[in-house]
This record gives sequence, C-alpha cells and structure tokens, in this order.
Amino acid sequence: MTDYARLQLALEVSAASDYSRPKTYSILVDETPDESRVGDIYEVGTTAQTYVLSHLASNTLLLIANKSATNTVLATVRIQKATKTFAANALGFTAAAPCTITDDDSTFLSALYFAAGDLAVVTNAAEAANSGTFLVQAAVAGTLTLAETVALTLDANDTGTPTIVSRRDITIPIGAGQVVVVGAVTVGSDLTLQAITAACTVEISYLGT
Repeated sequence: MTDYARLQLALEVSAASDYSRPKTYSILVDETPDESRVGDIYEVGTTAQTYVLSHLASNTLLLIANKSATNTVLATVRIQKATKTFAANALGFTAAAPCTITDDDSTFLSALYFAAGDLAVVTNAAEAANSGTFLVQAAVAGTLTLAETVALTLDANDTGTPTIVSRRDITIPIGAGQVVVVGAVTVGSDLTLQAITAACTVEISYLGT
C-alpha cells in the first residue's frame, strides 16, 4: 500500500492584530514515502544525544518542533550539498600531509560548493585509500586541502571515474516554541539534539524510504 504525505507551510502578514486582509505566502510539498514518522515526542537532555535516522535509504524531509516555552535546543544534521562524477585522469591525490585532492577542471567551488569544514566523500577511486570521507581544511577551485591525519595514496591522475560528494554538518538553534524544517539530510547519518539549559521536549516528524 502506498502512503501519501503532504506538508503545507503558510505565512500570514497583516497590518491588523486580527489578521484581516493578510498577505499569505504558502509552500506545498507532496511526497510518497515508504516510511514516515509524525509527531514523535522526544525528550532532550543537556548532554548531546542521538535520534536515529540512519536506517533510512532516503530522507526527503525532517521537521523538528521545540515544545519548550523557555529553552533552546541545538539540532545538528548532516546535509548533502552536491555530487559529481569525474572523468578519467581528472583527479589527483597527494600522500604527504596535509594531503590534497586536485581537479584539472577546477570545479570544487563551482560544482561542489566546497568550503573549509565540509566533508569530501570520495568513492570509486582507483587507489583504495583514496576512497573515504575526508575533512576539508581549505578549498579553492582546483584543490582541496585535507586534514593532516588523512593518509592517501599518491596518484597524480586517477584512471577511474571517481565520484565526490560534498557534505556538511550544520547546527541549528531552535528557540522556544520554534519549528525547523530541513531537507537533503544525508542518508546514513543521524540527528543530534542537545538542550541548552534544561531538559525539554521536541516533536519530530520525517519522511523517507
């Protein structure tokens, strides 16, 4: 049996306190998820804790509502920015710390939107050690400089067709009574929640497969 889900967000703006003659801005999202959770009540403490999403094959929408009247919650999620498959001999890898990945076409900024602090997820590299998840220390159009602990294999011209995905962990403060909607949450990652001053309750809904 197919499930159907619809998210509708509406913003009303009026010059009158009774909201007469408002201007209305609305967003409507339709999905057909294989798995969904609506209104899951979750207790959040002052120590960071994990709300499991990693079992999902895809996660198209995540909604977090802070039910506290006074307390802020920090929500950390991993989002995917972009992905690109490179032609043979387009990428190069160095082995000396700090290791680098070079792109002959100089598309790390224009196509993958890399910035310092992002994660570069490399798959299908010709050398096994060059596939993995690497922390980016610095990014320019043709070069990613990686964390010094990364041990790559020297390969000036990767003969395969490797793929690189750019991802980033973002932390969102959700104030008392506020709601946050996040899309493009990375598959295989979880949601981390932490209350700032005292334990409180959040309500979590998600759509996925």
